[in-house]
Amino acid sequence: MALNDRDGSISDAVESARTRAQETQTTQWLAWRMRLPGCDPLAVWAAAEGDVRFFWEQPAAERALAATGASFEFTAEGPTRIGDAAIRARQVMARVHVAGEAAPLAAGPLLVGGFAFDDAHAAQGEWSRFPGARLVLPRMLVSRIGEDVYCTLVEAIEPGAAPTQGVAALEERSAAVRSFEGMRWVDEGEHESPHLGGALGARAGSWPPGAEYRVLADRPHEVFRTQVAEAVACIRDAEFEKVVLARSLEVQHPGRFDLPGFLHRLRGIYPHCTVLAFGDGEDTLLAATPELLVALEGDTVRACALAGSQRRGRTPEEDEALGRELLEDKKNLAEHAAVERALRAVLEDACAGLEAPNHPELMRIEGIQHLATPMRGQLSEAASPKPDVLDLVDRIHPTPAVAGEPSAVSIGWIAEKEGLDRGWYAGPVGWIDRHGGGEFWLALRSGLVRNPERGSSQRATPWARARLYAGVGIVSGSQPDQELRETRIKLRALLAPLTEI
Repeated sequence: MALNDRDGSISDAVESARTRAQETQTTQWLAWRMRLPGCDPLAVWAAAEGDVRFFWEQPAAERALAATGASFEFTAEGPTRIGDAAIRARQVMARVHVAGEAAPLAAGPLLVGGFAFDDAHAAQGEWSRFPGARLVLPRMLVSRIGEDVYCTLVEAIEPGAAPTQGVAALEERSAAVRSFEGMRWVDEGEHESPHLGGALGARAGSWPPGAEYRVLADRPHEVFRTQVAEAVACIRDAEFEKVVLARSLEVQHPGRFDLPGFLHRLRGIYPHCTVLAFGDGEDTLLAATPELLVALEGDTVRACALAGSQRRGRTPEEDEALGRELLEDKKNLAEHAAVERALRAVLEDACAGLEAPNHPELMRIEGIQHLATPMRGQLSEAASPKPDVLDLVDRIHPTPAVAGEPSAVSIGWIAEKEGLDRGWYAGPVGWIDRHGGGEFWLALRSGLVRNPERGSSQRATPWARARLYAGVGIVSGSQPDQELRETRIKLRALLAPLTEI
């Protein structure tokens, strides 16, 4: 066959899919994997504008993936949404038949998606395209692992399928995908060759006008300070140990936000974070998150307790001093300890052994530094069945890092007091491979961008809107002014590269 069938793998996969589809009267999926040298997954993501699409990159680790289209989709709401998704993911992956290039599991096929922060979430208003749980089996997945780039194409095989069903479509699509070889996504600004002397010598009045932005806080600062004080009072009265309070900014912009350019800037500014995006139509969740919820590769589990923050210094000496201050600060250490205890309890139950430092370390990223306790363990052989990555997500989320301690009480307080529809903010977003491994990161330093429909005639200049989110952990000793200052630092992480003013 034309799909490089030297080892007969496509023939075997087609026959296997047809047989299973007929025997079970269920849809099966044929996944064809090929190499795509030199392709930047962001270029693939940018080309799929308006479609269901997913982007995930760890720049410093040289790992990235872009997924477009949906061969299968699962959605759910309510408190069982993550567990339901775990069951459905196993069922779907058992019906995927893979052929083509040999590659690591992370090269695909994968399920991609995410989950709302809390059980009570409803897909409505700003978050209408983001249900409580959403998993997608992409029609196309491009994965970069180091210097290797792979593309996985998926086609459905229905009961009663002809011997050639799916193959012709894969042949046509694989030929079209070859156009992505060597393609890089470059920010439009990088194409410019400005003559600084001429520009700076011009009169200010002769410059073209810059982009226009309006930035609106969701509540007055005094209201946020009062909420912090109320939370501290509840902690003093022993209603809970910790609660995470979030606030948001709405950024309005005439026209459209350049989302590929935004992601490109984020991966340059935050190489040690995970840059991610999930889009449907004109609505896109984006994040540059430092916080791994859980990862599973084989039997190896990784997670990281992350809580407690301090700004970065303006000089190396000041930065070092601020880091030492953070490592010794009782308030931040107490906030971190609540997260570490909760995460350790879950992982110790699932793992035969768990390795973690005795004291938190510093995680330093652009503009901010955090207390971090990385954890690593091996799944217990006594567990039957062994948990997959979504089982672990279900057990861990929400951690005290995004909700509070105890979880149920703090979430109730958030729902009553915060006045913010978090949607997928602070929820798990990531991917699952065929063996149940994968990675999920918390959608922190995140925003929901809603561009106007192309060709919209509702007004002369439609406005795009982006809502940016940031939260802070409130514990005994929290000070309203300090917590407000911390949200400002976190909000700048996305506000500056989004607006580029």
